[in-house]
Amino acid sequence: MTEELLVERRGAVAIVTLNRPKALNALTLSMFHRLDPLLAEWEEESGIAAIVVRGAGGKAFCAGGDVRAIAESGPGLGGPDDLKRVFFRDEYRVIRRIHRLKTPYVALQNGITMGGGAGISINGRYRVCTDSTVFAMPETGIGLFPDVGATRFLSRCPGRVGLFLALTGHRIKAADMVWCGLATHYVPQDRLDALVETLAGGESVEATLARYARDPGPAPLAAEEALIDRCFAGETVEAIVAALDRERPEWAAIL
Repeated sequence: MTEELLVERRGAVAIVTLNRPKALNALTLSMFHRLDPLLAEWEEESGIAAIVVRGAGGKAFCAGGDVRAIAESGPGLGGPDDLKRVFFRDEYRVIRRIHRLKTPYVALQNGITMGGGAGISINGRYRVCTDSTVFAMPETGIGLFPDVGATRFLSRCPGRVGLFLALTGHRIKAADMVWCGLATHYVPQDRLDALVETLAGGESVEATLARYARDPGPAPLAAEEALIDRCFAGETVEAIVAALDRERPEWAAIL
């Protein structure tokens, strides 16, 4: 059976690779159970200067949680061992640990970064997006609210943009992610390996990111911020939809 998490120590860096590329590195319960004690151990190890988390395969950092397994566990909430209870409980525990880590945590958000993938990256200290990064919180499409700490990190986006992203599941790329604060740095995809090697050589995270970071260019959402702020100021979804229809229905139709 293929290892779902690949773990290595390279110089001053501990590296975790999410290794389910055919499933876009979707997170399973066993991945949480392995990752949580690793993070706790590395936080206490003085020789580790940074923790790097990345995805295998090049298409995705992480597309979210293993929704199929959760759906196949059956309707409703069962007993204390029901997968739906255990999965979300243990996922949120890992995310809480990531958010509180004392050791610098660097998530390489290369490719698809959605749902739970956003949870294990944006809640960490450093988030590096690339040319191929695509972010969204698509949970409303399956009848769930944007979880995994999204009510915290989306609320920090400019104006009403976080609410817009939460309600629509709209997909954004690198420039918008940096503008929104969902990524801390933009680094070209072909420089990620060099970035990791530099960290492994002992250079500080801040200095390394400053060395490799580039300007992602103008953020498309910034040009729409005033419109989004007006339309998403309503207190109900009905009020928001009505505002969108009044303002620019052709734009609202693509959401």
